[in-house]
Amino acid sequence: MRTLSVLLLLSGVALAKEPKRGSKAEVRADYALICNALERSGAAKEKDPGKKAQLIADYLLSHIATTQAMSVMQSMGAMLPEDKPASLKNAARQSGYTGDCPLADEK
Repeated sequence: MRTLSVLLLLSGVALAKEPKRGSKAEVRADYALICNALERSGAAKEKDPGKKAQLIADYLLSHIATTQAMSVMQSMGAMLPEDKPASLKNAARQSGYTGDCPLADEK
């Protein structure tokens, strides 16, 4: 949860590319990307929480393709830390993503 909290603080950084209004399949793919960002970014092996969050943030900012997913990630910045994991999982489920969400479960 700490990683998710730090990561969301970084979500205001300029995006590598401008997200687009995505189809349902594209939004679902973005949530698969977000939920699995811990492993896909290489951050799972990082011990330093700050470096871990930076790796994930850099990965997400360069890979999130839809405005829908980016909007949810940005809105989570104003939430209490304990509310963020459930909110991410809920948004992912609403998109149609049915897999696990290791980023939300990260302690």
